[in-house]
Amino acid sequence: STKRIVAGASVFQIPEDQSQGAPSPTRCNEPDGPHLSTFIFDRREAGDEMALEDVYAEKVVDAIVTKVVDVFPSLSLHNRLAVIVPDYGFRDRMRERLERALRSRERLQCRVDASGKVYQRSFELVSARDASACVESGSRGGVEEWLVFDTVDAMDGLERLIVLAVGLDEEGSAKGPRALEVRSRIYRA
Repeated sequence: STKRIVAGASVFQIPEDQSQGAPSPTRCNEPDGPHLSTFIFDRREAGDEMALEDVYAEKVVDAIVTKVVDVFPSLSLHNRLAVIVPDYGFRDRMRERLERALRSRERLQCRVDASGKVYQRSFELVSARDASACVESGSRGGVEEWLVFDTVDAMDGLERLIVLAVGLDEEGSAKGPRALEVRSRIYRA
């Protein structure tokens, strides 16, 4: 209706009197919600005793805690969070390590929903195919929350509320022979 169009357009109008509290023209096109967060770390910080997949698993859990659970404490992550990795080999090597890291982090062990009810929390890593076959989403108090854990190719065309792209960069990928493929994976994630 015309009323809705006018109401929608009013957000972008610049008032003559700037004291009216309307957004400035430079802020009209900012996205809603938090900005994209990047976690860059030096592999050498972990030392030689840790496999790269162990480091990634810890960093993924850190991101889930600091950027998701701490910001949205009552949000059920069931079928809302995806961890996307470059290929099946990487996924298979990281799966057990990520499951262990999720179980060991105390901050992930319980969730308080909007009504104040406390739930014990546990996670199951599922494929994009299985997650897409699930009709139910949202709160699943006391039931394992599914975290989608799959490759870029398996997630092609699928969306989730929260996405963590893991290990999609490669050393020397800016100018190497696989540069276009690496960039494509990052954009598709």
